[in-house]
Amino acid sequence: MNKKHQSGAVLAVSLMILLMLTVLTVTSNRTVLMQNKMADATFQGQVSLQVAESAIRDAENYVDTLSTVSTFDADGSNGLYSQGNGPNNVFIDTVWTGLTNGGAPKVITSNAYATQGYSTTAEYFIENLGEMALEDEDLSGVNMLGYGQTTGGGDVNAFRIVARATGNSGSAERIVEVHYGKRL
Repeated sequence: MNKKHQSGAVLAVSLMILLMLTVLTVTSNRTVLMQNKMADATFQGQVSLQVAESAIRDAENYVDTLSTVSTFDADGSNGLYSQGNGPNNVFIDTVWTGLTNGGAPKVITSNAYATQGYSTTAEYFIENLGEMALEDEDLSGVNMLGYGQTTGGGDVNAFRIVARATGNSGSAERIVEVHYGKRL
């Protein structure tokens, strides 16, 4: 072929192919980054849920130690609310943040839980819902003498336990609410 007749078509085609490969690479990188963000958000949500559920267990263990509800009051001192005085809208930040009422905390901070090298805690509060109305228990057909621990007589009090955790990132909020009964 004669050098005079070359028109640079190979260079133009090569540059077009290079441009298409660059666009594909940038697009696939964005997809990978988005998938990483979605996976991290899912992980943070799971961490938050696990920590909130662990805080619920902490609160249930606390309730199991109670012999009276005299520490529960209308102000929610130390995160313990008397009947009808617990926060109704647990999705408001002021329920969970800061100290109010002259410095008394309105929530209890759970034990720290280590996940993926991070130490995470949750906040929770307990509201006494009062005595539960139960039907008469007929246990005449059950012989339980000498078997394990019996709770004995007494009234059963219901408690509302609400826990909130935000995960390692602080942005994956999970709120868990349970009702728990204890014979006092």
